[in-house]
Amino acid sequence: MLLLKRLGEEGIITNERFLSSLCEMSRTSRKAVHEAIMMKPRHPCFLVFMKPINIFQTRVYIPAKFMKKHMSSPPETIRIIQPPQLDGMSTEEQQEQGGGWTIHVSVQDRGGLTLTKGLVEFVRESRIRMGDICVFELISSFPFVFKVSILRGGSAAE
Repeated sequence: MLLLKRLGEEGIITNERFLSSLCEMSRTSRKAVHEAIMMKPRHPCFLVFMKPINIFQTRVYIPAKFMKKHMSSPPETIRIIQPPQLDGMSTEEQQEQGGGWTIHVSVQDRGGLTLTKGLVEFVRESRIRMGDICVFELISSFPFVFKVSILRGGSAAE
């Protein structure tokens, strides 16, 4: 698939969950994936297609491939901040002022990580919906800080 090739060319990591979701995506969600590619993230990143498990059970998985390549050891927590256009503060100001959300992390058997406690607040306050594409960009490795861009998608029913 051309879309997968473009993701790889831009260094955007995905996992099997994301790949299997491509056929479920609405046209709007696929357009959001293209927008993620066009963003040309400056830092290592991975994409999440927001599905019911991410919204209602508030679990997000960091792909094992991403973790092995960019995270020396699994952290207990990470920080999530948003791009400046969403909350008015620059990413640097958010980091300095402790802005954003602290999210707890658990290790998966397959080597990836699961974001758990604290994620519900981020999802709710960011008004994330099913079908949205979230770009998790690792902007700091000590402590681990991800800038999350939310690209509005839509449900598969569209």
